[in-house]
Amino acid sequence: MTMPSTFGTARPSRRGGGRHARARGRRPWLLIAGTLAVLTGSLLVAGPIFSLPLGPVGEPAVPPDVPLPLPAMAAVLDLLTQRAAGPPAPATRDWIRDRLGALTPPIAGSTPSGFAGHLPGAPRTYRGGTHLGLDYYAGSCGVDVRVGTRVLAVAAGTVIRADTGYVELTPAQRAAALDAAKAAGDSAPRAVDPLHGRQVWVLHAGGVISRYSHLSSVAADITAGSRVEAGHVLGAVGNSGTNEGACGSTLDAHLHLELYIDYRPAFGGIPSAVLWPLLREVLSTP
Repeated sequence: MTMPSTFGTARPSRRGGGRHARARGRRPWLLIAGTLAVLTGSLLVAGPIFSLPLGPVGEPAVPPDVPLPLPAMAAVLDLLTQRAAGPPAPATRDWIRDRLGALTPPIAGSTPSGFAGHLPGAPRTYRGGTHLGLDYYAGSCGVDVRVGTRVLAVAAGTVIRADTGYVELTPAQRAAALDAAKAAGDSAPRAVDPLHGRQVWVLHAGGVISRYSHLSSVAADITAGSRVEAGHVLGAVGNSGTNEGACGSTLDAHLHLELYIDYRPAFGGIPSAVLWPLLREVLSTP
């Protein structure tokens, strides 16, 4: 098997049961082999296995406009953990706006919620005490949101995760996952993953990743490796991964959207006074 490099030159792949990190005059490569467990329960993400190029401090070793090869999700979750423990990004309003550009709302006609508890930075009892995403609920985002409402890609990109075979957690499994997430603190990306339920992740140009959580379904044409354009239907709103979902209820249906820039939460460190205007600027229908 040969692996396409980021710049289109084939490079032989290396496989094995352990870790491989070699630097003979070139940047190290992190290789993930086999089918990888993404969460500590029953959910697995299976798919093509690719090597993920890394720079010396965990940065993607490619120019910002060159898409990365499709990475294994375990590698992505590990990078999110590493970057969360590193120095903060230069998160100014102008910097974030320039990196994200104008995005398509993930629900047609919606605007970001104005409720503080729905926004990035809101207090939580897990994930190091911080909400990383933006919640879209009925009554707070300008449009009706219910189980089955279509979820759209915010920009063109490549799907790197699609939980087509998701099985809902039982109440006991969810309670265990919540305890694990609370114990993980700031090192939570892997531990918190089960609480996101059914998900789709999209890798965009310029080091941006979008994550869509609590879905009730994934669109039939969406799999890992699918190319999507802005506004492409990825799936449907649900409540998977929530307490209500685990109990078989349809209550608490909403979309949880997370955006990452260079494997860091896009809106980390932004003062609350400027956060909502910034969200409306980048995520509202023109």
